[in-house]
Amino acid sequence: MTAKVGVGGAWKTIEGIKVGVGGAWKSVTRAWVGVGGAWKEFYISTRTQLLWTTGTASTLTPTTCTASYKLDSDGNVYASGGTGAYVLKGLWLVQGAASDYEVYASAVSGTLDAGTLDTWLSLGTDRVWSINSGLVNTTKTATFNLTIRAVSDSSVTTAATLCQVDAEKYS
Repeated sequence: MTAKVGVGGAWKTIEGIKVGVGGAWKSVTRAWVGVGGAWKEFYISTRTQLLWTTGTASTLTPTTCTASYKLDSDGNVYASGGTGAYVLKGLWLVQGAASDYEVYASAVSGTLDAGTLDTWLSLGTDRVWSINSGLVNTTKTATFNLTIRAVSDSSVTTAATLCQVDAEKYS
């Protein structure tokens, strides 16, 4: 959502709102206005967002169990389970094109079987992090942090902590 202001007979989009706090200018991320006795949001500066979500899978033997977390170039977040089918979990891209952003994944615990860590990657391409549980009656878990930044100026737009994938194989 963007805010507009009338300038010289034309509507101009506000690129950013700042307010003076304690002698310093602070960026405003959200703003509301009173309408009919209720508060209505009229401005949000967010360009990207990440939801904390978990990819969870369970499967019977002899199939390998895979759980995945995906940031798709279509701007959505997906997670998959034992069937391998991705389920929509939410939206990561709020404005702009996916290729305008990069993602950085860093491990917190466990070991991923697929997905790149500790490198900035373009989100113009789907990015997937996953684990496999190949042993019967075992659960494998990996937890990682994701950070998204703008390609244009390397400014961090969103960070999510503790994204997780769990795979459990049972008999």
